[in-house]
Amino acid sequence: MKISILIGTYRDKTLKQIDYLIGHGIKLRNFNEPLSDIDLYAFKLDYDYMKIDEKFIKKLLNYDYIIISGGETAFYILNKADFVYIENKKDIMPLISTGIIKGGFFNNKKLILKGGNIGNDDVYLKIIDYIKINSL
Repeated sequence: MKISILIGTYRDKTLKQIDYLIGHGIKLRNFNEPLSDIDLYAFKLDYDYMKIDEKFIKKLLNYDYIIISGGETAFYILNKADFVYIENKKDIMPLISTGIIKGGFFNNKKLILKGGNIGNDDVYLKIIDYIKINSL
């Protein structure tokens, strides 16, 4: 199972969450590196938006799950992938929801959306644990 984590801001809380992931063995990837089982992509959407191109969108097709943090980031990435809508499944924590993307490049791809400033330092590990135990 392959999981991508996409974080498009560098707020203090987000930086702590990123550091926590790195401290627990999740590698921070650049856009051109090969895939591993769990990949973290952290960027400033307002600065790095041009890196979210068709090549990167197609790279994300290789993941079983896409986790996106932040509404602006989610909207930008999903629009670049020409999505139509998200079929909501269930919330796994407050402001953390699961769903299936419908339409576009990501049609039927499993998605988890996390509010940008939501969760403790370990929130992504909790999401990953949820994915390993449950299916969408």
